[in-house]
Amino acid sequence: MRFVPGRPAFLQNPLLRYACTYVFVFAGTIWSSYIFFRYRVAGNALFAIMPLVGIVTTYLWLVLVLDEWLYLLKGRESLRALIGGVKRISFGIIALYGFMALALWVNSAGHEPVIRRAAAVTSISDFDMGAMRYRSVELKTEETSGRAVHVLLTDRDRDDLYVGEDVEILIQRGMLSLQRVLEINDDNEKYSVKMLAAAPDSKVALANLIEIYSGRGEFEKATVYFERLYEKYPDAWEMGVTLGSQLVDAKKFRQGADIFRKVVGARREYEALYGLGYALAWSGQKNEAAVYLKEATELDPTDFRAFYSLGYVYRDTGRYAEAKREWSKVLELVPHFPEVQNNLRSIESRVKR
Repeated sequence: MRFVPGRPAFLQNPLLRYACTYVFVFAGTIWSSYIFFRYRVAGNALFAIMPLVGIVTTYLWLVLVLDEWLYLLKGRESLRALIGGVKRISFGIIALYGFMALALWVNSAGHEPVIRRAAAVTSISDFDMGAMRYRSVELKTEETSGRAVHVLLTDRDRDDLYVGEDVEILIQRGMLSLQRVLEINDDNEKYSVKMLAAAPDSKVALANLIEIYSGRGEFEKATVYFERLYEKYPDAWEMGVTLGSQLVDAKKFRQGADIFRKVVGARREYEALYGLGYALAWSGQKNEAAVYLKEATELDPTDFRAFYSLGYVYRDTGRYAEAKREWSKVLELVPHFPEVQNNLRSIESRVKR
């Protein structure tokens, strides 16, 4: 290899030069291609062909190696100029490709809530570059006003999508305000609604809709479908426990208590009794809450949660000796519980009165 005046001495070593230039560029293009799939976004057709650009740049970097042999082309200045031009263009394409991948990676750092959107599959494209095969899908949603968006397909999506199918896409807005596509799934809402239209008493469809709407926080819709489910299948108490718990977590304690009452009416099970007592306590009905929490402790004396909540109910209603008894039971089950230990110390003087 030739010595190039002005070039740093450590880069005069061919192996170091290859490592610093060609290996780095190759690794960068592979990383960029990974990022386009891992942190994909919904966009125009350009995003659907970005992996093809990755394949081209992976091969294109080999052109750069020719630069090491340009000194052999003395007297053929036009060819040297052509290779030099290709080199500069190659670097530009690779740099742009890497910059776009870096933007997607930065965008993925956002923590906005996940949004579910209904969409229709309008076309599916297959790309085959020998070393890489992948698919992209064209979708239309109400939010895009009929404009199609293109999304790369990954192994997180269903592999049997078909044109004309209704799907649901999970989207999260990223740090750069680009809409990152997390998953493409079945549109269970539309499917379940159609199932109910054909079979109004479908237990599966009703349970699906309860789960869908409660998961979105649309509790009024979820409650309506739970009423239908409970009326037809009063033994479906597990769904009531799930819905009631989600209402309590959303601080909708009265609505949660109403759901748990129905469940307890069908089955006096620990989770239902505890959930009802907890919801009643937080909605201000502490005396009634104590009844259900007490029954829960008797049903499962190995679970500390009911004892823990019952202690607070007794304390808030001035029954300090009983609160001490319940919290002491908690410490028997969970010996290292600083909050309960502090609670016991705080009521000790009142117990002795």
